[in-house]
Amino acid sequence: MKPVASSNISHIGYADGALTVRFHSGNEYTYHGVTPQEHDELMAADSKGKHLNEHIKSKYDGKKKDAK
Repeated sequence: MKPVASSNISHIGYADGALTVRFHSGNEYTYHGVTPQEHDELMAADSKGKHLNEHIKSKYDGKKKDAK
């Protein structure tokens, strides 16, 4: 997981088509089937939250990680 500059997102991780997003609230979601290009576009976006909403959440179902 890499820290990112975002008002909503604290970290983003990516491995084997699984995009994991951790929010400042502590909630964490994983989106499966995300392409490397989609991950790169998210990381390069000026607004990562907006990009996530418009291009990832609209296409993939996120699975929330259970709280510990």
